[in-house]
Amino acid sequence: MIGRAVLAIWFAIDPAGLEDFDRWYARQHLPERLSVPGFRRGRRYAAAGEGPPFFTLYELDDGSVATSAAYLERLNHPTDWTRRVLPTFRHMLRNPYRRLAASPGDRWAPHLATVRIAPAAGNEPAVRRALEGEALAALAGQPGVVGAATYESDTGGAAVQTEERKLIGGAVQAATPFLALLELADPGGAAAVGELWRAWGGRLAADVTVDVYRLLYGLSWLRPDA
Repeated sequence: MIGRAVLAIWFAIDPAGLEDFDRWYARQHLPERLSVPGFRRGRRYAAAGEGPPFFTLYELDDGSVATSAAYLERLNHPTDWTRRVLPTFRHMLRNPYRRLAASPGDRWAPHLATVRIAPAAGNEPAVRRALEGEALAALAGQPGVVGAATYESDTGGAAVQTEERKLIGGAVQAATPFLALLELADPGGAAAVGELWRAWGGRLAADVTVDVYRLLYGLSWLRPDA
């Protein structure tokens, strides 16, 4: 993973609008987002099992990017194509997150596991401590896991009612307070990873939802300090 924050979005698309969405996302939307200062890389995924059909991940320099003037300007001035596509979105879960911990280097893989973590009331500090420390160490020996990072939601400004938000079909819900992302070279190891996270969640009184996605495409800036 690169950057110190991410914007994570799970969603479905009305089947009638899927073809237009596919063209829009690759040809306009992803390049447009990467034109905003602080957006380092964007990736789009499709579900490799159950869970929300699509997942998009934007890796950001830091948490301020998600509330920056440049990003809000883009959100409040959607193109005509964007105005046509956004109403086809369904069941969106969206959160900006700041990074708690990450494995060394930038290792990406053809599959990604998203682990949505919702602690029981009052148990947030214990979950945060675990995600800052022991969680990544527990993944080190898991087959197929080539990289991982853990995050805490950074929702300041996330609920701002922008023009794009008004156009999205259906309500936009906040995702879980905590998130882990696992780069998977071999999706066959996803079952074992899921068992590990569910056991971890049971021990720390947190609901855990593990979904696996396959990478469709991505776009990133090449920078000297990348």
